[in-house]
Amino acid sequence: MRTVIALTALLCAACTTTAAEVPAGTVIVGGANDDGTGFVDWHTSTVGPPIVMGPQGGQHIWVSVRTGRNFNASKMRLLIDMTDLDTGDVVKPGQIPFTRTLTDSGTELQITGITAYVKEPCKIKGHHVRVHVGVEDLVGLPGSDEAIIIPTWSGFCGT
Repeated sequence: MRTVIALTALLCAACTTTAAEVPAGTVIVGGANDDGTGFVDWHTSTVGPPIVMGPQGGQHIWVSVRTGRNFNASKMRLLIDMTDLDTGDVVKPGQIPFTRTLTDSGTELQITGITAYVKEPCKIKGHHVRVHVGVEDLVGLPGSDEAIIIPTWSGFCGT
């Protein structure tokens, strides 16, 4: 009986690993930790990622992307755009194109810490912002996802 219980537990552990895989064709947009590392899921609840001051004086929000392994990880094209849902305005500078190679973890492809630039952080702090990411791999397989965030900004905003 103990052997059956141990074998069942082992099989359930394998089920958990399979369930963690990102399904083929899926794209998931999320954020990153304050230093641009690690994946932060933006779909679990309302999130308030900080608008971060970059080393060259610009501001950005860390964006990360996960995809299923059916995408070609090499030199994937990514387009990131943000819209202020409270005003309807596109968050400047607008759509941001990137070409990146994603890392294959064995269960998914991932890139962490893409700098989605924010030209006017005072205009979007505390607002509902839709972050949309579109991807296309080298063979033309497309995918996209979006999430709603409420960015925070600790910098100065004039009156």
